[in-house]
Amino acid sequence: MRVLVAIGRIDPEVAAVVPRPKRSSPKAAPVYFGSSVLANIAPACRAKGWQADTLYVGRGGEQRIERPDVIVNLMSDALVCARSLDWLGSFARQQGVFIVNDIASSLKTSRLSLAETLKGIQGVVVPLTTRYRGTRAGLDEHIASAGHEWPVLLRPPGSHGSAGLIKRDGARPQPSESKATVDVLVTDFVDFSSADGLFRKYRYVYADRTIFKRHLIAARQWNITGEARADMVGRDDLIAAEREFLAQTDHPWDGRVREMFAASGLDLGVLDFAMAENGDIVVFEMNGTFQITDSIPPEKQERWGYLEANNGAINAAILRSIERKARAFRTR
Repeated sequence: MRVLVAIGRIDPEVAAVVPRPKRSSPKAAPVYFGSSVLANIAPACRAKGWQADTLYVGRGGEQRIERPDVIVNLMSDALVCARSLDWLGSFARQQGVFIVNDIASSLKTSRLSLAETLKGIQGVVVPLTTRYRGTRAGLDEHIASAGHEWPVLLRPPGSHGSAGLIKRDGARPQPSESKATVDVLVTDFVDFSSADGLFRKYRYVYADRTIFKRHLIAARQWNITGEARADMVGRDDLIAAEREFLAQTDHPWDGRVREMFAASGLDLGVLDFAMAENGDIVVFEMNGTFQITDSIPPEKQERWGYLEANNGAINAAILRSIERKARAFRTR
Protein backbone atom coordinates (compact mmCIF):
# COMPACT_ATOMS: atom_id res chain seq x y z
CA MET A 1 0.00 0.00 0.00
CA ARG A 2 1.19 3.51 -0.81
CA VAL A 3 0.52 6.13 1.90
CA LEU A 4 0.97 9.85 1.26
CA VAL A 5 1.29 11.99 4.40
CA ALA A 6 0.49 15.66 3.76
CA ILE A 7 1.71 18.74 5.58
CA GLY A 8 0.96 22.20 4.26
CA ARG A 9 2.48 25.56 3.59
CA ILE A 10 1.13 28.21 5.94
CA ASP A 11 -0.95 30.87 4.18
CA PRO A 12 1.37 33.81 3.45
CA GLU A 13 -0.96 36.38 5.00
CA VAL A 14 -0.69 34.73 8.44
CA ALA A 15 2.84 33.33 8.29
CA ALA A 16 4.25 36.18 10.34
CA VAL A 17 1.98 35.54 13.34
CA VAL A 18 1.96 31.73 13.48
CA PRO A 19 4.33 30.48 16.23
CA ARG A 20 7.20 28.41 14.93
CA PRO A 21 6.63 24.76 15.80
CA LYS A 22 8.92 23.20 18.38
CA ARG A 23 9.47 20.22 16.15
CA SER A 24 9.35 20.18 12.37
CA SER A 25 11.12 18.85 9.34
CA PRO A 26 14.37 20.71 8.56
CA LYS A 27 13.16 20.99 4.97
CA ALA A 28 9.86 22.50 6.00
CA ALA A 29 10.27 24.78 9.02
CA PRO A 30 9.13 27.37 9.67
CA VAL A 31 6.67 27.81 6.78
CA TYR A 32 4.98 24.40 6.95
CA PHE A 33 2.32 23.15 9.32
CA GLY A 34 1.84 19.53 10.33
CA SER A 35 1.40 17.25 13.30
CA SER A 36 4.21 15.73 15.35
CA VAL A 37 2.54 12.37 14.81
CA LEU A 38 4.29 12.37 11.43
CA ALA A 39 7.33 11.05 13.31
CA ASN A 40 5.29 7.94 14.12
CA ILE A 41 3.24 7.41 10.98
CA ALA A 42 5.91 7.19 8.31
CA PRO A 43 8.22 4.70 10.15
CA ALA A 44 5.24 2.60 11.27
CA CYS A 45 3.92 2.38 7.72
CA ARG A 46 7.31 1.32 6.38
CA ALA A 47 7.68 -1.27 9.13
CA LYS A 48 4.41 -2.74 7.91
CA GLY A 49 5.79 -2.98 4.39
CA TRP A 50 3.89 0.03 3.05
CA GLN A 51 5.44 2.85 1.07
CA ALA A 52 5.18 6.15 2.94
CA ASP A 53 6.05 9.53 1.45
CA THR A 54 5.61 13.08 2.70
CA LEU A 55 3.81 15.59 0.51
CA TYR A 56 4.75 19.23 1.13
CA VAL A 57 1.63 20.99 -0.11
CA GLY A 58 2.48 24.36 -1.66
CA ARG A 59 6.17 23.65 -1.95
CA GLY A 60 7.89 25.34 -4.84
CA GLY A 61 9.15 23.11 -7.61
CA GLU A 62 7.76 19.86 -8.91
CA GLN A 63 7.26 16.92 -6.57
CA ARG A 64 7.26 13.46 -8.07
CA ILE A 65 4.11 11.91 -6.63
CA GLU A 66 2.93 8.43 -7.47
CA ARG A 67 -0.77 7.82 -7.07
CA PRO A 68 -1.34 6.87 -3.42
CA ASP A 69 -3.85 4.40 -2.02
CA VAL A 70 -4.67 6.79 0.80
CA ILE A 71 -3.70 10.28 2.00
CA VAL A 72 -3.15 11.23 5.65
CA ASN A 73 -3.86 14.91 6.27
CA LEU A 74 -1.76 16.38 9.09
CA MET A 75 -2.84 19.98 8.42
CA SER A 76 -5.19 20.27 11.36
CA ASP A 77 -5.55 24.06 11.48
CA ALA A 78 -7.79 25.47 8.78
CA LEU A 79 -7.15 29.01 10.03
CA VAL A 80 -3.57 28.99 8.80
CA CYS A 81 -3.55 26.35 6.05
CA ALA A 82 -6.74 27.18 4.15
CA ARG A 83 -5.07 27.23 0.73
CA SER A 84 -3.14 24.02 1.32
CA LEU A 85 -6.25 22.22 2.56
CA ASP A 86 -8.21 23.36 -0.48
CA TRP A 87 -5.45 22.15 -2.79
CA LEU A 88 -5.23 18.80 -0.99
CA GLY A 89 -8.97 18.25 -1.36
CA SER A 90 -8.73 18.88 -5.09
CA PHE A 91 -5.68 16.63 -5.39
CA ALA A 92 -7.46 13.77 -3.59
CA ARG A 93 -10.45 14.05 -5.92
CA GLN A 94 -8.18 14.07 -8.96
CA GLN A 95 -6.29 11.03 -7.72
CA GLY A 96 -9.50 9.29 -6.70
CA VAL A 97 -8.47 8.46 -3.12
CA PHE A 98 -9.78 9.05 0.39
CA ILE A 99 -8.16 11.26 3.03
CA VAL A 100 -7.56 10.27 6.66
CA ASN A 101 -8.72 13.39 8.56
CA ASP A 102 -10.54 14.73 5.55
CA ILE A 103 -10.80 18.42 4.76
CA ALA A 104 -14.26 18.72 6.32
CA SER A 105 -12.98 17.49 9.70
CA SER A 106 -10.19 20.07 9.66
CA LEU A 107 -12.73 22.82 9.00
CA LYS A 108 -15.14 21.55 11.67
CA THR A 109 -12.48 21.44 14.39
CA SER A 110 -10.92 24.85 13.87
CA ARG A 111 -11.08 27.03 16.98
CA LEU A 112 -13.74 29.19 15.29
CA SER A 113 -15.95 26.25 14.25
CA LEU A 114 -15.67 23.86 17.19
CA ALA A 115 -18.51 25.35 19.26
CA GLU A 116 -20.92 24.83 16.39
CA THR A 117 -19.59 21.31 15.75
CA LEU A 118 -20.15 20.19 19.35
CA LYS A 119 -23.17 22.29 20.28
CA GLY A 120 -25.67 19.42 20.33
CA ILE A 121 -23.76 17.30 22.85
CA GLN A 122 -25.14 17.54 26.36
CA GLY A 123 -22.68 18.38 29.11
CA VAL A 124 -20.09 19.87 26.75
CA VAL A 125 -19.09 23.55 26.83
CA VAL A 126 -16.91 25.21 24.19
CA PRO A 127 -16.02 28.77 25.24
CA LEU A 128 -16.78 31.50 22.69
CA THR A 129 -13.87 32.11 20.31
CA THR A 130 -13.66 34.86 17.70
CA ARG A 131 -10.91 36.21 15.50
CA TYR A 132 -9.80 39.82 15.40
CA ARG A 133 -7.65 41.30 12.65
CA GLY A 134 -7.15 45.02 12.84
CA THR A 135 -5.47 47.79 14.75
CA ARG A 136 -4.44 47.16 18.32
CA ALA A 137 -6.58 50.12 19.35
CA GLY A 138 -9.73 48.34 18.16
CA LEU A 139 -9.19 45.04 19.99
CA ASP A 140 -11.11 45.94 23.15
CA GLU A 141 -14.03 47.21 21.09
CA HIS A 142 -14.11 43.88 19.25
CA ILE A 143 -14.07 41.96 22.53
CA ALA A 144 -17.12 43.88 23.73
CA SER A 145 -19.07 43.84 20.46
CA ALA A 146 -18.45 40.12 19.83
CA GLY A 147 -20.08 39.21 23.14
CA HIS A 148 -16.99 38.21 25.09
CA GLU A 149 -16.77 38.62 28.84
CA TRP A 150 -13.60 39.48 30.73
CA PRO A 151 -11.23 37.87 31.32
CA VAL A 152 -10.31 36.59 27.85
CA LEU A 153 -7.48 34.58 26.36
CA LEU A 154 -5.54 35.89 23.37
CA ARG A 155 -3.46 33.72 21.08
CA PRO A 156 -2.12 33.89 17.52
CA PRO A 157 -3.91 31.71 14.95
CA GLY A 158 -2.20 28.38 14.41
CA SER A 159 -0.83 28.20 17.96
CA HIS A 160 -0.93 24.98 19.95
CA GLY A 161 0.54 23.96 23.29
CA SER A 162 0.02 27.45 24.80
CA ALA A 163 2.41 29.08 22.32
CA GLY A 164 1.80 32.83 22.40
CA LEU A 165 -1.13 32.45 24.82
CA ILE A 166 -1.86 35.32 27.24
CA LYS A 167 -4.74 36.20 29.58
CA ARG A 168 -6.27 39.67 29.67
CA ASP A 169 -8.33 40.56 32.72
CA GLY A 170 -9.81 43.80 31.40
CA ALA A 171 -9.74 46.58 28.83
CA ARG A 172 -6.62 48.64 28.41
CA PRO A 173 -6.38 52.19 27.07
CA GLN A 174 -4.77 52.30 23.64
CA PRO A 175 -3.77 55.35 21.62
CA SER A 176 -6.58 55.85 19.12
CA GLU A 177 -4.04 56.79 16.45
CA SER A 178 -2.13 53.53 16.85
CA LYS A 179 -1.62 51.89 13.47
CA ALA A 180 -0.10 48.66 14.84
CA THR A 181 -2.13 45.69 13.63
CA VAL A 182 -2.80 42.36 15.32
CA ASP A 183 -4.23 39.02 14.27
CA VAL A 184 -5.46 37.12 17.33
CA LEU A 185 -8.03 34.61 18.46
CA VAL A 186 -10.10 35.78 21.44
CA THR A 187 -11.55 33.12 23.77
CA ASP A 188 -13.64 33.51 26.90
CA PHE A 189 -11.67 32.36 29.93
CA VAL A 190 -13.42 29.75 32.06
CA ASP A 191 -12.17 29.33 35.61
CA PHE A 192 -11.73 25.57 35.87
CA SER A 193 -10.02 25.45 39.25
CA SER A 194 -10.99 22.57 41.53
CA ALA A 195 -12.10 22.81 45.16
CA ASP A 196 -8.49 22.27 46.29
CA GLY A 197 -7.34 25.30 44.29
CA LEU A 198 -5.57 23.26 41.59
CA PHE A 199 -6.30 23.37 37.86
CA ARG A 200 -6.66 20.03 36.07
CA LYS A 201 -6.30 19.31 32.35
CA TYR A 202 -7.28 16.00 30.76
CA ARG A 203 -6.17 14.64 27.39
CA TYR A 204 -7.54 11.91 25.15
CA VAL A 205 -6.18 10.66 21.82
CA TYR A 206 -8.47 9.12 19.21
CA ALA A 207 -7.70 6.59 16.46
CA ASP A 208 -9.52 3.67 14.84
CA ARG A 209 -12.76 4.78 16.53
CA THR A 210 -11.07 4.20 19.89
CA ILE A 211 -10.25 6.67 22.67
CA PHE A 212 -6.99 6.53 24.63
CA LYS A 213 -6.37 8.43 27.86
CA ARG A 214 -3.07 10.33 27.83
CA HIS A 215 -2.75 12.54 30.88
CA LEU A 216 -4.29 14.29 33.85
CA ILE A 217 -2.10 17.22 34.84
CA ALA A 218 -2.82 19.05 38.09
CA ALA A 219 -1.17 22.46 38.45
CA ARG A 220 -1.28 25.61 40.53
CA GLN A 221 -1.82 27.84 37.49
CA TRP A 222 -4.41 27.86 34.70
CA ASN A 223 -1.96 27.77 31.76
CA ILE A 224 -1.14 24.07 31.92
CA THR A 225 1.79 22.88 29.80
CA GLY A 226 4.15 19.96 30.27
CA GLU A 227 6.27 22.14 32.55
CA ALA A 228 3.31 22.38 34.93
CA ARG A 229 4.11 18.82 36.03
CA ALA A 230 6.61 20.39 38.40
CA ASP A 231 3.61 21.06 40.67
CA MET A 232 2.97 17.31 40.87
CA VAL A 233 6.48 16.42 42.00
CA GLY A 234 6.37 15.25 45.60
CA ARG A 235 2.58 14.90 45.45
CA ASP A 236 2.02 11.15 45.45
CA ASP A 237 -1.73 11.73 45.62
CA LEU A 238 -1.76 13.64 42.32
CA ILE A 239 0.39 11.06 40.57
CA ALA A 240 -1.76 8.25 41.91
CA ALA A 241 -4.88 10.05 40.63
CA GLU A 242 -3.36 10.36 37.17
CA ARG A 243 -2.34 6.71 37.10
CA GLU A 244 -5.82 5.70 38.20
CA PHE A 245 -7.39 7.86 35.46
CA LEU A 246 -5.14 6.35 32.78
CA ALA A 247 -5.95 2.82 33.93
CA GLN A 248 -9.73 3.26 33.80
CA THR A 249 -11.28 1.50 30.80
CA ASP A 250 -14.78 2.89 31.17
CA HIS A 251 -14.78 6.35 32.69
CA PRO A 252 -18.18 8.03 33.28
CA TRP A 253 -17.52 10.72 30.66
CA ASP A 254 -15.97 8.45 28.00
CA GLY A 255 -19.31 8.38 26.18
CA ARG A 256 -19.30 12.15 25.76
CA VAL A 257 -15.72 12.03 24.50
CA ARG A 258 -16.64 9.43 21.87
CA GLU A 259 -19.63 11.52 20.84
CA MET A 260 -17.42 14.57 20.38
CA PHE A 261 -14.96 12.74 18.16
CA ALA A 262 -17.82 11.28 16.13
CA ALA A 263 -19.23 14.79 15.62
CA SER A 264 -15.82 16.11 14.56
CA GLY A 265 -15.38 13.66 11.70
CA LEU A 266 -11.74 13.14 12.66
CA ASP A 267 -10.11 9.76 12.04
CA LEU A 268 -7.12 10.72 14.22
CA GLY A 269 -7.18 13.41 16.85
CA VAL A 270 -6.64 14.82 20.30
CA LEU A 271 -8.94 16.42 22.87
CA ASP A 272 -7.81 18.64 25.75
CA PHE A 273 -10.39 19.65 28.34
CA ALA A 274 -11.22 20.41 31.96
CA MET A 275 -14.13 19.37 34.14
CA ALA A 276 -16.32 22.16 35.47
CA GLU A 277 -17.66 22.03 39.00
CA ASN A 278 -21.11 21.08 37.65
CA GLY A 279 -19.71 18.14 35.67
CA ASP A 280 -19.60 19.81 32.25
CA ILE A 281 -16.65 19.14 29.97
CA VAL A 282 -14.95 22.46 29.13
CA VAL A 283 -13.16 22.00 25.81
CA PHE A 284 -9.82 23.69 25.27
CA GLU A 285 -8.82 22.17 21.95
CA MET A 286 -9.80 19.37 19.58
CA ASN A 287 -8.01 18.64 16.33
CA GLY A 288 -5.61 16.34 14.49
CA THR A 289 -2.42 17.79 15.98
CA PHE A 290 -0.80 15.51 18.54
CA GLN A 291 2.40 13.78 19.57
CA ILE A 292 2.83 10.18 20.68
CA THR A 293 6.44 9.16 21.13
CA ASP A 294 9.12 11.40 22.64
CA SER A 295 6.55 13.48 24.50
CA ILE A 296 8.59 12.78 27.64
CA PRO A 297 12.26 13.90 27.58
CA PRO A 298 14.76 11.09 28.24
CA GLU A 299 15.87 12.57 31.56
CA LYS A 300 12.26 12.50 32.81
CA GLN A 301 11.32 9.04 31.60
CA GLU A 302 11.95 7.39 34.95
CA ARG A 303 9.39 9.62 36.66
CA TRP A 304 6.83 10.15 33.89
CA GLY A 305 7.40 7.27 31.48
CA TYR A 306 4.08 5.68 32.42
CA LEU A 307 2.36 8.38 30.33
CA GLU A 308 3.58 6.68 27.15
CA ALA A 309 2.59 3.15 28.17
CA ASN A 310 -0.13 3.05 25.48
CA ASN A 311 2.09 4.31 22.64
CA GLY A 312 2.11 0.92 20.95
CA ALA A 313 -1.67 0.59 21.12
CA ILE A 314 -2.15 4.09 19.68
CA ASN A 315 0.32 3.52 16.85
CA ALA A 316 -1.41 0.25 15.97
CA ALA A 317 -4.77 2.02 15.96
CA ILE A 318 -3.41 4.73 13.65
CA LEU A 319 -2.30 2.10 11.17
CA ARG A 320 -5.72 0.46 11.35
CA SER A 321 -7.35 3.83 10.66
CA ILE A 322 -5.19 4.31 7.58
CA GLU A 323 -5.90 0.80 6.36
CA ARG A 324 -9.63 1.22 7.03
CA LYS A 325 -9.76 4.39 4.93
CA ALA A 326 -7.88 2.80 2.05
CA ARG A 327 -10.11 -0.28 2.18
CA ALA A 328 -13.26 1.89 2.30
CA PHE A 329 -12.23 3.56 -0.94
CA ARG A 330 -11.42 0.30 -2.70
CA THR A 331 -14.77 -1.22 -1.75
CA ARG A 332 -17.03 1.80 -2.18
